[in-house]
Amino acid sequence: MFPTTASAPRPQGEFAGHTWFTLNASILVALLAASAALTPLYTRYQADWHLSALMVTVVFSAYALALLAALPVTGSLSDYLGRRPVLIAALLAEAAAMAWFAAADGVPELIAAPIVQGLATGAATSSA
Repeated sequence: MFPTTASAPRPQGEFAGHTWFTLNASILVALLAASAALTPLYTRYQADWHLSALMVTVVFSAYALALLAALPVTGSLSDYLGRRPVLIAALLAEAAAMAWFAAADGVPELIAAPIVQGLATGAATSSA
């Protein structure tokens, strides 16, 4: 007969490795897509609120700076706490950033929302 290899039974509730990869990849793609989706809105904010080109650059760069700041910190944090808690926190922070963008009525919100979004995307990138 053919030799068979016995494998240990998988505990209940545990996903296969490819399922975790798919979940992590989809979270990362969703957060990166959300950050890119807001870029066309900056020109609308500029026109509606009479923002200078420098102010739009500040708003746009807030995301990138927060992302770069989050990468080294949240990478170590996900090693300490685990990937799941960090990814869940990143998703919650991303939802908060989207709500902040939707309710924005001035420049302070336009600077704060990309900072939160950059921190969330950096956390998801480093832990996924």
